[in-house]
Amino acid sequence: MKYIVYIDRLFLLQAVQTLALLLLTGTLLNWRAPSVAASALRLVLGSGAEALFFCAVFLLPGLGSLAARLLLAAGSLAGLLLIFRIRSPGLLLRAALIYCGAGFLLAGAVYALPRPLQASTSAVSAFMLIAASAAALFWKRERKRREQTVVTAELLEGNVRIVTEALIDSGNTLYD
Repeated sequence: MKYIVYIDRLFLLQAVQTLALLLLTGTLLNWRAPSVAASALRLVLGSGAEALFFCAVFLLPGLGSLAARLLLAAGSLAGLLLIFRIRSPGLLLRAALIYCGAGFLLAGAVYALPRPLQASTSAVSAFMLIAASAAALFWKRERKRREQTVVTAELLEGNVRIVTEALIDSGNTLYD
């Protein structure tokens, strides 16, 4: 049986899905580029490069399934190294786990779509990008909210001075 594969659609599909995964990975790693524009550009170019690599591996003739999977996994790891400028093995392992976890999370979220939309690769890709963006915005907003409730407190009693972090709490109108 022969199949017709449109490489431009395959590239676009892979680029959008990789962008969603990289967006979630960068957010959960608390990765910050020098600017928002640099961050967005780095993610878009990185997802495009990974999609191009995927298409090149897909088009290699006579490549076995295991070899193709290993090559794609190595390409994804190299992409994580370059995009997020990872310099330690521990951070690479953490980034790889987050990347894979984000993939499982988004693939599971696709099952929330109605059956006709699940058959459309364009709808699935758009849903994945929207879901990843919403999750990234929610995560950043929650992190910012948590950081605003923790302050540095200085406790003094006689000659003893203790500096610690404290949680700002309303106390539900308690008083001393």
